Amino acid sequence: MRRVLFLLGLVVWVTNPQSLGSETSMGRSLQGFVDDAPNFLCLDYLPVGIVRSDRDSQPRVCTMCSVLPWARRATHEQICRLDVSNCSVLQPGGKCLINCRVPYYGESAVAECPWDNSEEYGGGLIWEEPDCELICPPFPGGTPAGYENVDGVWRCAAGYTGEAVFACTVGDECQATPSLTGCTALVHCMAPFDVDLCMLNLSTCYVVMGGATCDLGCNSPPYAGEATTAFCPDGNTDPFEPLNWSMPVCLPNCDARTPVPEGYRLAPDGSWSCADTHYGNPSAVCVVNDDCVAEWRPMGCDRLHPCVAPTDDLCRYNMSDCLHVPPGGQCLIRCREPFVGGASLARCEENNVDITKILDWSPPRPSCALFICPEPEIGRWL
Repeated sequence: MRRVLFLLGLVVWVTNPQSLGSETSMGRSLQGFVDDAPNFLCLDYLPVGIVRSDRDSQPRVCTMCSVLPWARRATHEQICRLDVSNCSVLQPGGKCLINCRVPYYGESAVAECPWDNSEEYGGGLIWEEPDCELICPPFPGGTPAGYENVDGVWRCAAGYTGEAVFACTVGDECQATPSLTGCTALVHCMAPFDVDLCMLNLSTCYVVMGGATCDLGCNSPPYAGEATTAFCPDGNTDPFEPLNWSMPVCLPNCDARTPVPEGYRLAPDGSWSCADTHYGNPSAVCVVNDDCVAEWRPMGCDRLHPCVAPTDDLCRYNMSDCLHVPPGGQCLIRCREPFVGGASLARCEENNVDITKILDWSPPRPSCALFICPEPEIGRWL
């Protein structure tokens, strides 16, 4: 007679109750297995750890498969790439699909749980990872500036330089984020600064792109000179890259429209002379003033001045005719009443420019004598 013993959940069919202590004489069969089936197929599925013996008395386990052992050792990339939700628990002999997980796309793979799954096989599924391709979503705000896609190939757009590199990054939440790097905007070089903008004309040199040139010349007026060529290095991406340039030779330029200062004359042939009111040996230079205006700065002509009448012995001499004698002029100095006598001729030096110059008397001063003294007034000396 057979008896059934329940021990720790183990169901054992015992043909000889006296031989329970002898493992070799015990023919054990796990509940749920058909003893007479040649392959001992599992009919019911027991938790991990339930032991049975087949006809060769080899310890075996008939357990459900699970993807959890794989999940414990899987990388972040694998977890984001593979959808194993169909295979969390699978009965022996069962099959399930391993799918690609968005944003990965591809054909699914079939995983299988062996009919005699046991601890010898680690309790896991038999499967190979499907070939899943990461496909990034479009850029949320459109293609970034500086890039373009031509026939599926990313490259730098016009106005940019470099090599476009596309990357798709899967984040902590398994969300794919596209990115583009490697393209840098081409920018113009920096125009010269801290220079004399009155002298230099930079109007064509403020926006010079890489590989281009500009003429750096002189502002006319007030300067004249030959322009030099400035250039920006090809492929420039540095906004602080200065233009490669050299200083032009700019000279102040006074032309026919430039006013001639008082006291000077400028002939058509460029020669200078003094005006009638001045005297000297003139020369002139052209300069640019603080208002950025070219002007003549002549020198050498001094204003002509009349000579000064003598101031000594004014009681004896009458100087009224000699107060403003022009250069080269002359006058008479007479005796002043009540003095009587002759007169003397006084001359002002030719081209006199000395404002303090005294008249020259020639011949010597006149002899003025007092011959008749007036009667004294009565009471004046009392």
